[in-house]
Amino acid sequence: MAEDEKYLITRKIVPKDELHIPAQIIIYGEKVAITNFKEGFINVLMESKYIADTFRIMFEYMWNKIP
Repeated sequence: MAEDEKYLITRKIVPKDELHIPAQIIIYGEKVAITNFKEGFINVLMESKYIADTFRIMFEYMWNKIP
């Protein structure tokens, strides 16, 4: 967190009881990667403009709802 300003990172903290996501989702370009570290290592990579756009829209919606 000390280097957030250097790397232009903005953080918003959400209590775990409000939004508990047990897997990691990364959106980049027209790809979405979903990774599960809890049950071994399971990774799904999808390449689709429409799926990536859907995840971006959901992310932006949630981001804007968090104060």
